[in-house]
Amino acid sequence: MLTIETKKLESALKILKPLAGQRHQIPILGCVLIEKGSMHATDMDASCKILNIADPLHPPMVIEFIKAEAAVKPAKLLKQSQVTLSQSEFSPNDFPVFPKRPDKEKPARADFTPEDMRFALAAVPNDPVRYYLNGVCIDTNANALVGTDGHRLHRAGLSSSKLNPAGRFILPAAACEFLIKHGENAITLDLYQNQAWHEAQGFVYVTKLVDGTYPDYQRVIPANNNTTLEFPEGVTDLCKIAKLNAKAEKKKIPTIDIGPLYLNADYLLSALSYFEQIPCVRIDIEDKDVLGNLRSPILIESKRKTAVIMPMKKMV
Repeated sequence: MLTIETKKLESALKILKPLAGQRHQIPILGCVLIEKGSMHATDMDASCKILNIADPLHPPMVIEFIKAEAAVKPAKLLKQSQVTLSQSEFSPNDFPVFPKRPDKEKPARADFTPEDMRFALAAVPNDPVRYYLNGVCIDTNANALVGTDGHRLHRAGLSSSKLNPAGRFILPAAACEFLIKHGENAITLDLYQNQAWHEAQGFVYVTKLVDGTYPDYQRVIPANNNTTLEFPEGVTDLCKIAKLNAKAEKKKIPTIDIGPLYLNADYLLSALSYFEQIPCVRIDIEDKDVLGNLRSPILIESKRKTAVIMPMKKMV
């Protein structure tokens, strides 16, 4: 038996829920390990350790996540300051070991805000074939966070980076979502060849990186977009109307037609929602096909954010 403060336990379980609060084929992964005063959960791709939650002298215990979560609810209702937890059927010796930092490898370091990560993540697909796109590329060479699905690209600037070594690291989408939700206003990641580490106040988070080569996204960002256009007033409302019309007409892709621009309304609305003010759009007005469709991607950018969207073809 182990007694933990109700507020501490509730807070820890909220952080660990993406890891241990899901259904697992391996039952022990639906548990948490309490050892040396810390609480550890893992899904074998990512691990998180909540620090200073229990008596560090208490023997190690494995506790079922669902039962721990269920114990918090009545304790809150009854305004109990502590919760008592019981050992599960699993031995602490069977629980996966928390990862260790590589001893002989110097990490690269990246600093960014949750908002910048959210912007890059918005363009990330769930693609079982092009698995290397299922995450945000942290490019410490270009000081950038990048997400793309092949039809659009979002790039945000890093607050700072440490090129030691420089490179591109693909952070899985699940890890990005975790850091956005639980990270602080300024998130720091230590990036190794196969791992990323984030140490915050009260917890340590470690995730595997996507094992793959990120495409050369810089080739997609147009260099000859010399014509600047202003979006019409209420462009975001026009995108929303296009989405409603597409749903009513059972069309798979909502489209919006603005002068020379014929775009996916979902992509445009998503990109514009991250800019404080509606920016201008830059296009290559000369690069058209025989039907008059733009062939080069459009460019929307501010000081820290860049969105690239491939135009769609309007059939005449």
